[in-house]
Amino acid sequence: MHFEADLDVVVDGTSAHVRGDGAALVIESADPGALVSALRRAAGAPTRPQLTLVANGLARRGASIHVEGPRGRFVTVGADADSYALGLLTGTRHLAPGWSAVLFSLVAVLKRRRALVLVGAGVAIASTIVARRTTSGR
Repeated sequence: MHFEADLDVVVDGTSAHVRGDGAALVIESADPGALVSALRRAAGAPTRPQLTLVANGLARRGASIHVEGPRGRFVTVGADADSYALGLLTGTRHLAPGWSAVLFSLVAVLKRRRALVLVGAGVAIASTIVARRTTSGR
């Protein structure tokens, strides 16, 4: 597989530059997390078997796709990603998130869970107030 590319793309307002000359396709974005999220929304969230099929197919052909941002490599898919340990987590040895992707994912999870934590904290505070009023006889 041989990539030849030099183009600018915008997906849901997030821009990226795509370049390729050889076995690697490099997608650069100022906000790679937002770009990947926009691509997932546009294409539908891929299932684990679909990711495995694409990653392993690229690897068999000696090709890779790299998504990069200002903090470095966001994710690598294909031949340049080969990790047994990550393979246990992702379902394929040929899908490797960079540290910025791991941090992006953690922040996204924390943002979603923050609402639950706030609700839980509110319930705990309300329960404490009710318990104190009940025990003080008010």
